[in-house]
Amino acid sequence: MWFWAANILCAATALGALAAIGVPALQPRIFNKDYLAGLLFQGFGVATLWVGAELALGTAVRMGPGYVPRMLAFILVGLGAVVSFKAIMVPDEAPDKGSWRPFVLVNFSVVVFAYVYDFAGLVPAIIATLLVASLGSTDQRWGQTMISVGFLIALCIGVFRYALGLPMPLFELRM
Repeated sequence: MWFWAANILCAATALGALAAIGVPALQPRIFNKDYLAGLLFQGFGVATLWVGAELALGTAVRMGPGYVPRMLAFILVGLGAVVSFKAIMVPDEAPDKGSWRPFVLVNFSVVVFAYVYDFAGLVPAIIATLLVASLGSTDQRWGQTMISVGFLIALCIGVFRYALGLPMPLFELRM
């Protein structure tokens, strides 16, 4: 894809310019947090452009369904390029090796929400989701988790059930 080529060109230009003025090798700079975040922004922007390629663009006066997504995708790609270029020019720390547990459990909690909501309703789904996601934390505090559960239940019921009027089942056991 063209954004990878742009990043390689950007990196080569920056490395060449810095080498010309005597800056030491930049081995960890392309693996820092900002560079990877810039690549992520660019990837989402390009994916949006690809998915929305079939949508009619229209004009600024008569916008088609693809106008806003395409403009936002261009902004995202541009922002990603700026962040990536800045990351190459300014040293930063390498990303943490991290733990697999938070990543897996937070993503798994989304799956838990979908399954529990289908057979038990909104309130049990929120409780199960937050309990599973909180297991991913290393400094887990059950009191704070329960306060979060109560707040999120009240917020979701207030927004979805009353403000939007959606007929969401709160407690409903379906097999």
